[in-house]
Amino acid sequence: MPKPIYYAEIRNKIATEMLNNAELLAVFEKDAALVCEENMYTLCSEAAQIFETIQQLSKTDNLIPISRAVSVYTDTFLQQLLRGEKPLIIDLIVMASQTIQQFC
Repeated sequence: MPKPIYYAEIRNKIATEMLNNAELLAVFEKDAALVCEENMYTLCSEAAQIFETIQQLSKTDNLIPISRAVSVYTDTFLQQLLRGEKPLIIDLIVMASQTIQQFC
């Protein structure tokens, strides 16, 4: 199954934050659901898939700076993880929609 096009960017930013931010790592270690590597990769994949789908539905291919939008989306995603919350699908949809709308 191919990964969504934004998967690597989202995953890499989260991995970098985990390596540079002891607070984030401590949050993940406390929450057994987020410690499992497979689960974190699944979350990143879901986040990327949702962003890609919302971006395609909004038909904003050439209208917004995608790299900046993905960065803002990932920051929002990280903030939710830092609060110790595993984002639901609806949370990711709202985050993606708000981020894309912010750049329109």
